[in-house]
Amino acid sequence: MTVIDDECSIISLGHKCWSRVVLEKSKVYNFKKNKTRMPFDGCVTEYECLLKLIDNDFKNVFQNLHKSNAGFHTDFQHHIHEKTESLVSFKEQMDLRVSQFYEELKFCCDNEKQIVFFLQHDNFPNKLIKILRQKFPKLKFNIFCISTKFSNTIKNLKKNKFCKFVHIPQPYLYYRHIPHGETPDGQKFDKKVIKEFLSYIKDLI
Repeated sequence: MTVIDDECSIISLGHKCWSRVVLEKSKVYNFKKNKTRMPFDGCVTEYECLLKLIDNDFKNVFQNLHKSNAGFHTDFQHHIHEKTESLVSFKEQMDLRVSQFYEELKFCCDNEKQIVFFLQHDNFPNKLIKILRQKFPKLKFNIFCISTKFSNTIKNLKKNKFCKFVHIPQPYLYYRHIPHGETPDGQKFDKKVIKEFLSYIKDLI
């Protein structure tokens, strides 16, 4: 059982797989009810690359696609959690993920269902908000944007009708979700994130 069921739809926009994992591990949302992963799950997608992919309707998603020992790579993403070794199979999977992304957005538009994007980024995502509003004018969306950059200075919370930006620093400079996420410090950090996220969701639905 999850905290959020059908009240709204949640999609992770990265920039790393932690954006999905933290919600799944805490049983906030069941992403496995989808047929497949979303395009930004299980990979690294920097913010500017995210913007280019959405703004270009993913037409550039396979630009300079190649494989290495670390996974599949394009000009915009690094896929490091793929089960297949085949470029053809990977492309088929990505096509399914992109199709599902648009199907979910269309469903939310048609049914006036709230959708919340979970984004890990160090600044308020003005460009993303602009692109989403232009691309999907009927979409009822909000963005939970979190900076996790380690710092002794906390950035100010910023919020408007489309987004809430918060800064919750990681426990230490070289913190990594794997393997540090299961440590007491990592669990405490995740709980802070989930508390802030659920507070935002409560205000929306």
